[in-house]
Amino acid sequence: MLFHIPGRPALFCIALVLGFKGLALRAQLPSDLPIQGAIQVQSDGARDLTLAADWVRADLRFPMGSRLFFRTDGHLDRCILGRDASFHGVIFPAGSQLAWDAHDHLTIAFLSRDCLIQGHTLKGHGHDWMPRFHPNGQLQLAWLAQDERIDGIPCARTRFWREFLRLRGWGGTSFHPTGRLASATLAADTTIQGKALPAGTRIQLDSDGRLLAP
Repeated sequence: MLFHIPGRPALFCIALVLGFKGLALRAQLPSDLPIQGAIQVQSDGARDLTLAADWVRADLRFPMGSRLFFRTDGHLDRCILGRDASFHGVIFPAGSQLAWDAHDHLTIAFLSRDCLIQGHTLKGHGHDWMPRFHPNGQLQLAWLAQDERIDGIPCARTRFWREFLRLRGWGGTSFHPTGRLASATLAADTTIQGKALPAGTRIQLDSDGRLLAP
């Protein structure tokens, strides 16, 4: 049985349809995006594309080879870095996944390896640990790779069993939008504002550094 080969008019119509589809996928995306290959559509309607060259958005430079995901309204949702890149003064390693909200504020990051962020060495390796950020770019939640003294307080590094089997359901080291320590687990016995506390105690501080709990 012979296959039917479309004539020129049919081929023209097919090309026209594919062209319209490509234009539709580009609709609401920034016009200056250097796209490598085809635009893919995720199950939630997000556009998934790879950068053929570095691309600058406001004061953010996305490196060539990065995968960018845009919401259906054209807002940047997240990206997977093709190379190390600097955002808000932080160098994120290649392979890290960063996410933004609808106002272009960096919200979370999945780090591909341990890295230094705002003076703190944070755990990486994919989706195991996920630092969060305040709208002003300051760290909100961090998973420390090593014990650190922060605002004069010995803060414990992240341990899997402690963080994920904690009955109260919270852990990590958190910060106020000013960058001051908000909560942590003590790495050593210490005295805070006249109160003696043993290692392993979970503490909470207000934005002025006053002890709220325990």
